[in-house]
Amino acid sequence: MPATSLDHDAPAASYPGTLCALAALRGQARVRRLPVLFFVLLSLVPAQARGQEMTRKDEEGERRLKYTAGMYEPAYGIYDEILERTEESPESLREALGLPNWLILGGQQLTRYESLDGRWRAGERGSDQQIALRTRLFMMIKDVLGPLRLQVELQDSRAELTDAGSLVTTSQVNTTDIQQLHLDAASTDFLRTGQPGILSLGRLTIDIARRRWVARNNFRTTTQAFDGAYLRLGRQERWHLESFLVEPVEIRMHRLDPVAPAHANTLWGFYAESRDLPWISAAAFEYFGHRSAGPHRDFDMLGVRLFKPNEAEGPWRYEIESAYQFGDVSAAGRFEHFQHAEVGYTFETAWSPQLLARFDYASRGFDSLYGARSFELTPTGIFGPFDRSNIISPGYRILIQPADRMGVLVQHRAWWLADAKGPWVGSGLQDPTGNSGRFLGQTVELRFRWGVLANAFLQVGYVHFAFGGFPQRVPGGPPQDHADYAYAQIELMF
Repeated sequence: MPATSLDHDAPAASYPGTLCALAALRGQARVRRLPVLFFVLLSLVPAQARGQEMTRKDEEGERRLKYTAGMYEPAYGIYDEILERTEESPESLREALGLPNWLILGGQQLTRYESLDGRWRAGERGSDQQIALRTRLFMMIKDVLGPLRLQVELQDSRAELTDAGSLVTTSQVNTTDIQQLHLDAASTDFLRTGQPGILSLGRLTIDIARRRWVARNNFRTTTQAFDGAYLRLGRQERWHLESFLVEPVEIRMHRLDPVAPAHANTLWGFYAESRDLPWISAAAFEYFGHRSAGPHRDFDMLGVRLFKPNEAEGPWRYEIESAYQFGDVSAAGRFEHFQHAEVGYTFETAWSPQLLARFDYASRGFDSLYGARSFELTPTGIFGPFDRSNIISPGYRILIQPADRMGVLVQHRAWWLADAKGPWVGSGLQDPTGNSGRFLGQTVELRFRWGVLANAFLQVGYVHFAFGGFPQRVPGGPPQDHADYAYAQIELMF
């Protein structure tokens, strides 16, 4: 997620002006709750924090922040889902072309071979394979018009080596398209709050918090984009607020993705996080609203996160997230919820081994919005049998780091349906009688990632999915009792 440094004075703007720009995107009716909640959250920030000048330590902390395209730094990087950090691009293309400091130019290329032996989706049989290709080109113009910056990203996602029975959807294919095109206003004293901030308008990608609900896709070769406005205020190491009002872009395989189609969804929300509390490492409050022209996606979502950041000192790591959805969520009902808990311990020995236990519960009908899955569930691509809906899943993970740019992950999880009469989301399989039981099976996963060069990363992975009673008894279920998924990929930055 490339980002932009905050090194300008505040633009001549005001809160009312910003809110008018947001309201113009979709009308006052859909955003009336957004500015009210923003000001409530802003009022909770201590006055001395809002007016405090950035110290040298703060500046160094800001430079260490890594995000996907559109945020703080001019670096263009690749996100490592195993070690949960972004590897910064060496900007070799920029240096080779001798570009001026105000022009950032870079790109990425991913090539991944995937193989699947055994299927679980309704109507699928046999094996599958695919070569997934994704190419990104990124350009940013900064330091020309004061605090304003222009960011453009093109992306091309394709699938090769497919046959008549291969899984080929908009999750795999979206040929050359405009992934991002937005204008940013960034400042270290945004809107005279004494805090760094950035306002982005246009087509953009967004990562919110742990990326469960809104994410810039990483393992999946196509990327969810959004048209609208995004605002971030504050410093990561203390507190920050994020708010947005967008329309999720409809991905089309072989045509340009449309801007504001007639039957568009609308998404808005806030995320407020503080790491400056005396009673816990970090706490966050989140709110999302979603409206759709179709049925069962008109709902509001409230959530709370308590966690210890990865970079915090000490061997223990933990996270608790609780989310609730109200309204026309699904055909299953008007109230759904999600619960996540994990606790980990890192041993102070060679290779820094970490043991982490985690648990997920998502009620039947819970809507996972536009989040990422592969970082904590299973790899997606032509695999991805689980979503955060109608599941119960305990598990554990072992992570070691043999070298600074190398990670090895082993994960074991068991999977049940939260409601035996509900669907196995994503599979097309369901037993309305509940007689097929709830046990979906177990997965054992191995991932290895190595930064071979400063701009090249090799990753291989394998998952064995042993089916439980439900897949073997449900009408139309798979004929075999397991599935094996393997992949090998190389990612390049230039």
